[in-house]
Amino acid sequence: MSYVQNIKHLENILKNILREHSDCINQDELLPIEMYFELQKLELLDAYTWDVRQDPTLLHENNYFQWRRDRTMLRSAPRSYIDKTLTREFSDKAEELNGLSGVYAFYNTDDVCLYIGVSTNLGERVLTSFKERFRNYKKQIQFCYLLTKSHSDAHVLESVFIAKLKPVFNTSGKFEDELTFEVSTPAFSHKLLCNHEEGGKENV
Repeated sequence: MSYVQNIKHLENILKNILREHSDCINQDELLPIEMYFELQKLELLDAYTWDVRQDPTLLHENNYFQWRRDRTMLRSAPRSYIDKTLTREFSDKAEELNGLSGVYAFYNTDDVCLYIGVSTNLGERVLTSFKERFRNYKKQIQFCYLLTKSHSDAHVLESVFIAKLKPVFNTSGKFEDELTFEVSTPAFSHKLLCNHEEGGKENV
């Protein structure tokens, strides 16, 4: 079942994002709401809704079109293309996670948390997220995830993990002070390598 029920629902979501992030959004660069109808046909409406919450500048016309191009390319890319950059283990795991919601994290090999995200479709999102942040990174990246029963669970856990781990590449939800109470959190899956050691040099 889709998270976004209809275009009116989407409109309300986008209006809330505009209100919450008015300081970083240029009203002159926004798309008319009718432009989002195409996302419904492409079955990308849920993915966009979740991604734009993480990066409100995806509401800007140029960023939106770039996001849509990347998503379409990733969906249609042949398996052989993806495997040249990513490890087979990561590619296989992404396929297993298609259509599942939860929280995911990227670490470096020194066990430093680099980024934490959330999605209703982990399989698609983790591949796009890796490409956006680490495609040209010359060191190996590790991936782990946590499945959740609901979208609300995923967002709550994402906030807790960001507050606890303070990932390098997260901006929203990360503060300098520490949590003052203990929050019990489920464990992430075991970490697996995403890319080959010099993976950033291939297919760029």
